[in-house]
Amino acid sequence: MSASASDSAKTETRSRARVGPGRAWLETRGRSLAETATKRGRLFYNVLRAATEKFLADNCTVRANAIAYAIVVSIIPVFTVLIRFGNFDQADIRNNLAGFLAAYGLTETNELLSIIDQILKNADAIAGVGVIFIIYAATNLLVHLEDAFNFIYRARRARPLIYRFSLYIAAFAILPTLVIVTTRGASFFLNQIRPPNLNHVLKVGDRYWITASNGILRNTTEERIQKDSKDYSETNLRTVVIQDTRFRDLYIDAESYVKRIGDAATVISKEYPGAPIETEDFYSLYKAGYGDDTLFVISRTGVLFYSNDSGRTFDYHKLQFKSGNGSRNPRVEDMHVTEDGRVLILITVGSRSGLVTRSGAGEDFEDWKYKPFDGIYRRMFSIQNISPDARNIFQNGLYIAGKGRYLYSRDGDRWIGSFEERLGGASVAITSMTADSEGNMHFGGANGAFWKNANGTRTSPSLRAEFDQAVRGVHISESGEGFLYGANGLFRYTRDGGKNWLLTDTGALEDASFLSHTIMPDDSILLAGEEASLMHIKNPHLLEDRDENGYQYVDYDTDVLARFHRFRALLLRFFLGVFLLLTIFALIAPAYALIPYATVDWKSASVGAAITTVALLAFIIIFRVWVGGSTTTGVIYGVWAAVPLGLLVILASTQIILFGLEIAYVIQNPYLYKGLGIGGPNAKDENESDSLLWNFLLLISLTYHHLYDRKRPLTNEQALRFFNRDISKLEYTRDKLLQSGVIGYDANAGEFFPVRPPSEIKVSQLERTIIENALKMPDHAFSGRFSTRVKKLQKGILAQLDKAAGDLTIADLLPLLKGASKRTKK
Repeated sequence: MSASASDSAKTETRSRARVGPGRAWLETRGRSLAETATKRGRLFYNVLRAATEKFLADNCTVRANAIAYAIVVSIIPVFTVLIRFGNFDQADIRNNLAGFLAAYGLTETNELLSIIDQILKNADAIAGVGVIFIIYAATNLLVHLEDAFNFIYRARRARPLIYRFSLYIAAFAILPTLVIVTTRGASFFLNQIRPPNLNHVLKVGDRYWITASNGILRNTTEERIQKDSKDYSETNLRTVVIQDTRFRDLYIDAESYVKRIGDAATVISKEYPGAPIETEDFYSLYKAGYGDDTLFVISRTGVLFYSNDSGRTFDYHKLQFKSGNGSRNPRVEDMHVTEDGRVLILITVGSRSGLVTRSGAGEDFEDWKYKPFDGIYRRMFSIQNISPDARNIFQNGLYIAGKGRYLYSRDGDRWIGSFEERLGGASVAITSMTADSEGNMHFGGANGAFWKNANGTRTSPSLRAEFDQAVRGVHISESGEGFLYGANGLFRYTRDGGKNWLLTDTGALEDASFLSHTIMPDDSILLAGEEASLMHIKNPHLLEDRDENGYQYVDYDTDVLARFHRFRALLLRFFLGVFLLLTIFALIAPAYALIPYATVDWKSASVGAAITTVALLAFIIIFRVWVGGSTTTGVIYGVWAAVPLGLLVILASTQIILFGLEIAYVIQNPYLYKGLGIGGPNAKDENESDSLLWNFLLLISLTYHHLYDRKRPLTNEQALRFFNRDISKLEYTRDKLLQSGVIGYDANAGEFFPVRPPSEIKVSQLERTIIENALKMPDHAFSGRFSTRVKKLQKGILAQLDKAAGDLTIADLLPLLKGASKRTKK
């Protein structure tokens, strides 16, 4: 060792001694981790690069288009099968679809959903040609999917017909069952762990009743609230409902000219059993009402619970609507109870809403009435504070609101309208209505819309609300002081009758989504909302701080009576995300492994499925943010924006799935990402045609020498060394030899093997392959005298090949080419 090297080593030793062994170990460990991360990052990049190039070479974009088209064609048949054989209710599918579209910012899709209702309403009557079409549509999707997977995995032949038929039958039998079990299992699981929404708060005497979506009624007193007490009483409806009530189910035939109301035997058939109360009915509690000493609670599924003993026991009526030879649940939109105990329930069935009215005790069918409306309506409001001297177009009474229109009734019996209510020429879904004493009506709507109608003159003050902040409630007192609230932290305060709305500086209000409110005797406010949020706020006061528009902030004294813990909420969202990831992964991984008719490594399929799952969720999140925040698709297409956006989601998701399969294939065949390039069966370098005969001879020589001399097949990795790691050239040469039947290739193992003795392979056969490719007429070539002459020329050349080449075979050339195989020994 030189003196300088020795001095350097000593210096390094002294340096390590000064910093201590612990720090030296950390530095060494850090460098090791950095090198490992860099190596793995480079490897991951190579895999993605190889998969991308193969994805393009395999023309997967076109294949994805075919699969997406098959999905679009099969959507309605799949829904029909779910309704007909899976015991799925049309209303459930409709509501889930509406919720899915709303997640992408498309809240007004009634027109589109009504068309789907018309398609699905006769699902119970499918037979004959309908069954054939359903089978064709579903089979067509599986065929396109299987063909694309086989092409990506280079399957040499298609799955035998009997196996393919068995696979399709298994898919038809297993997939619907899997969807049903997964959906219902996930619904039950989520109902058990997620925090309930406090959908409605109602004052009855000196008690406040809070309706929770999980089937629990909470009640507390004003005294407890003022003391900031989190102590309240709970009533679990599942334990206090009287199950042996004489009068349970109420069936309505809304399809007949005379709206019949009665029991199942009268309205549907004598053999039809009554609909039992189900767990879902308790997990969808929505609103409460009080009248004539009776407490009413309605669920979204159409079950009306009522108690005459202050909530100690409950009876119930279950609303059902006739649908073909069976029944279906309505979707309850809203409920209002008058002081004398009349119950008005706004429901939606199919593509139209209606009003179910209960008068009297409700034990006789004569006590129930049903009035259908044209179109969809979502909310019901009782306005009673307009002064009798007010001269305005609005009066005290009941209002039913929908998208850009409303109905009016003085007493709930006779309804007039509908009346248009548009904002700036656009129809907005009306989600709240309140009036001042002068008869001016304040409307709140979806997407943060808010406006005032004073005798037909509309003004729209700025709420500075976000796109996803729908207004759900408004209150303006006679003094002009008021507030409004809604989704995703929307809460505003006004002191001038709604002309200007101030932002709040109260963190608890900015982090919640509120659904209902009530005004307490001391003018304080009790707010109920999502994720078990219950807050008592009072004493609004202006702050010195001002926003960018110069308005002061407002602050409230806030008592949080109930709230799902923020950490628990984040933890729940994390587990829900993991559950969703595992569900998608459990569907994709078996598909990657079982659909291709080739040997698929489960580990590679699992890695590809995991990447696909993450990519799908990332795409959905990014797409939702883009659609909800910046896109103008809804403005351009209106309600039909669901069509291009839906097609885009389907197409992009299909391409992600195929790209994930390409990753699985690349991982299973490491030679693909260890090379410098990638090519498919159609890839061709500009010099390949010039050296095709040379490449033929060398690849054949390598194949025979490896098997004869080394007693093992030639692999892709060994062949790549000869081809200077140019995968494009190797695959092009290999595919041409496979077409001519000169060699064989195991795509699953990535190995070459001879198919016959070399003495039987003439060099003229290789020349024939070259000339056939060189003089092959392209598909787009025009027919005529020129093409006829070229084909004649090709035929003549091929006829003379055997004479020109003589009896020269590959066996004669192998000794001359033996040296080429030495390059593969490394």
